[in-house]
Amino acid sequence: WESVYPLKCEYVRSEMNPQFANIATPSEVVIVTSFEIELSGSGGSLHICMPYSMLEPVKDLLFSPMQGEHMTVDKRWLQLLAKQVQCADVELIALLGTANITLDRVLKMRCGDIIPLTVDENITACVDGVPVMECKYGTFNNQYALKIEKMLNINEGDRNV
Repeated sequence: WESVYPLKCEYVRSEMNPQFANIATPSEVVIVTSFEIELSGSGGSLHICMPYSMLEPVKDLLFSPMQGEHMTVDKRWLQLLAKQVQCADVELIALLGTANITLDRVLKMRCGDIIPLTVDENITACVDGVPVMECKYGTFNNQYALKIEKMLNINEGDRNV
């Protein structure tokens, strides 16, 4: 914030229960910024909530020409941002098969029971629920594996591999 407006922060107290964090009235407009923090395998969410009235005095500074469309693009910053995004860990999920069974049958199942699966020839792999590739499944070096058949790109159409 220093380049926009110098801030002086002071810790007053913390509140774990959001019902008791009385920072705004229920009808007041707020600005929320959320962060996911992960440290050594554990983490959580950090939500910063600011009443709009708190930003009103510096609103003109936030939308000044220096901060707007007249600002030159910092290519180093864009390259660093792109590199950081590309290094982000994502979870790839490929659904191997499905089975329709009754809850009664599930409740009666024991170790060793077998559930027949309906398995498609091609499997769609998703990141955060978004389909990103079509694959075939199999094994490679004694591990279950996926062979990418087609990359799915919602912005540019499908790309065959």
